[in-house]
Amino acid sequence: MKIKCQLIYCIFFLYLGFVSCNNFNKIEPIPAFINIDTAYVATIFDEQGTAAQHLTNVWVYDGSEPLGTYQLPAKIPILNEGEATIILQAGIKQNNRSDNRAIYEVLSNDSLKINLVPGENVNYQPVFKYKQSAFFDLIYDFELANNFVNIAGNANLQTTSTEGLVFEGDRSLTVVLNELNPSFKIVSADRLLVQVSSAFVITELPVDGRKTYIEMHYKNDAILTVGLVTNSLGLPNFSSEILKIGPKKEWSKIYIPLNNVLTMNNINDIRIYFEATLPETLESARFSWDNIKIIHELN
Repeated sequence: MKIKCQLIYCIFFLYLGFVSCNNFNKIEPIPAFINIDTAYVATIFDEQGTAAQHLTNVWVYDGSEPLGTYQLPAKIPILNEGEATIILQAGIKQNNRSDNRAIYEVLSNDSLKINLVPGENVNYQPVFKYKQSAFFDLIYDFELANNFVNIAGNANLQTTSTEGLVFEGDRSLTVVLNELNPSFKIVSADRLLVQVSSAFVITELPVDGRKTYIEMHYKNDAILTVGLVTNSLGLPNFSSEILKIGPKKEWSKIYIPLNNVLTMNNINDIRIYFEATLPETLESARFSWDNIKIIHELN
């Protein structure tokens, strides 16, 4: 009986050794690599405003096969060889949150035709463009006017050309809070109409879930509240907060989705508002904006 057991153990360990050798001798496929440091956007400036963006991710496809989402800068492995078409979709952090990354649907895809060679690295910088179906409801670059009015507080709201306070071009919008003027609330001068019937009009903001975004560059010494002033039947000039933005000492870009707000509320028109109060820990606080856009999908 003892000899029988020893024989079984020998056979078992020989089998394990055979399997291990086979696994060890397997040849793993070698991918080709595409390196992407930065992704850019090209615009028709007079119609689409600034090209300065903050694209943080790319969604990658080998033809129609999804390969995954990659945070930039990225080294993307592709287990394929020979002629291929790589499709890239631009990604953003919605509301500047790292846990809320999404494809930026108002930008078209970029594609790269490439001969994939296993082990070879190819450097590529994608350039995205706004889709033809992207409609620009509002573009404020503050070159000619400030486009906002005070509705609360007496803080001095103005456009400035002071070096260091301008993100791009010749002017940006700025306001400073201090002990004499410790708060402000400003609202955009233009009212944007919202779809109120099933017959969609191009210039109306959609309520059927099509993507709508606020884009803007900003920097702020204290917490900034962003919201909408809306008009609806029986509820005129209602302020609805969207989010609070923490202090940013350097110019930053933010993408604020509006489609959920528009879908859930029966409103006729909207305006953007910004609001802030001087913290007790600061003697003064500056807030600056540039390149504010509202964009929605037509289809």
